[in-house]
Amino acid sequence: MHPERNEVKSKGHRVVEGCGECKDSPSSSTARRDYIAAPLGVPTLKMITVHKLDHNGKEKIAYSGDLISRNDKEIVLEAIFKFGPLEFEYATLKPGDRFVEHFYSDRWYNVFAIYEGDLHKGWYCNITRPAKFEGDHIYADDLALDYFLQPNGKEFILDEEEFNALGLDSKESAAAREALAELRHLAARRIHPFDSNHRA
Repeated sequence: MHPERNEVKSKGHRVVEGCGECKDSPSSSTARRDYIAAPLGVPTLKMITVHKLDHNGKEKIAYSGDLISRNDKEIVLEAIFKFGPLEFEYATLKPGDRFVEHFYSDRWYNVFAIYEGDLHKGWYCNITRPAKFEGDHIYADDLALDYFLQPNGKEFILDEEEFNALGLDSKESAAAREALAELRHLAARRIHPFDSNHRA
C-alpha cells in the first residue's frame, strides 16, 4: 500500500487477536511535513522517490515523499494519501492522510504509520525484499503479504492467498514469514517503529 495509487487491499485477510500490549501514544504537535532538520536546525526540503516493484522486479508505481531521516539501514519519509475515501475493516483512508513510512535495507518489510490530522489510524506493513537505497531513490520488491495493526492492538494479516500464489522459493517464502513474525513481535512490545516515537 502507498499514497499514490488505489491499491489498498480489501480482501483476503484474517484478523488475529493479540498484541494486547499495544496502546496508541499521544500525538505530537512537533511533527512537521516537508522538512528534515539540518545541522543547525534549519529546515531543508528533501524529496525521496519510492519505486514499488512486484516480486519479479517490475515497477508498478513510483511516488515521492519528504525525507524525515536516513542512515545506511533506514530511511523515514512522509507522503500524503491522494485517493479515497476508502473504507476497509481495519481502517478508513481519506485524501490528505499522512503516511510516515519506514524503509529498511536489511529487513524484509516496510512500515507505514497513518494519520488523519492528530488521529493515529494504525500501521500498515508490507512484506518486501530488503529495500535498495540509491541516492534519493528507494526500490522495494513487494511480496503481497501485508500486516495491519490498529492502535488498540488488533491485528490483520492480509493477502496470504496472493502471497502463496507467487510461487517464491522456500528460502524467500521462509524469510517473508519470518518478517511477519518479527513485525508482530515488535508491535506487541512497542519496539521501533511501533514505539512512542513512531511519528519521527
